[in-house]
Amino acid sequence: MADEPVLTRTFQVISILLALIAAGALAFASVSHAWAVEVRGDVGLGLRARQDCDADGCVRTSFPALRAAGGAHPPSSTLVAFGWVTAIASWIAAGTLLLSAVLVALGRLFFRPIAATTLALLALIVGMIAGCVFVAQGREIGTVGWSFWVFGVATVVGIVAAQRLARFKPGDPFWDNPPAVTDDPDKW
Repeated sequence: MADEPVLTRTFQVISILLALIAAGALAFASVSHAWAVEVRGDVGLGLRARQDCDADGCVRTSFPALRAAGGAHPPSSTLVAFGWVTAIASWIAAGTLLLSAVLVALGRLFFRPIAATTLALLALIVGMIAGCVFVAQGREIGTVGWSFWVFGVATVVGIVAAQRLARFKPGDPFWDNPPAVTDDPDKW
C-alpha cells in the first residue's frame, strides 16, 4: 500500500479558492430572482419572492403577500416551504464553506464535535434536494432560470471544496497511532 500523497500548498490554495467561489455563488443564488422564469422573461421566481418586470421596472412581491392577495396563481405551500429550506441551506453552506476555508488557511481546522466541512456537506445536500423540488414546483410559470444553474454549479463545487478541505484535518494521536492490540486483559 503506497503512502498517501503529500498535501501541497497549491492543493490547499486551490481548495480554499473553490470554497470561496462556491460560498459566493451560493449566497448570490439565494437572493436572485431567476430560479424559474417566464419564457418572455417578464416574471421570475426567487426563493422567497416573485419578481414582475415591465417597461417601468421590476416589482418584487413576497410569497406571503402573494398568498394573501389570492389572485389566479398564488404560490403553493410546497413552493414557499422549499424556497425557505433552499435559502437557509444555501446560507449555512456558504457560511460553513467560508469558515472551513479560513480555518484551513490558518491551520486550525477542527473536527470535534463536528467539522465545519461536514456541516457544509450536509447543508449542500439538503439544499440540492430542496432546490430541485423548488424549481420543479416553480416551473408552472415557465422554465428553469439561470440562478438555478448557478446554484447547481456552486453546489457541486462546494461539495468538491468541502471534501478537499477536510483532508487538512489535524492528526489525532489515538486514531492515527492506535495502541497495539494485546491479549493482556489488564491493558484492555
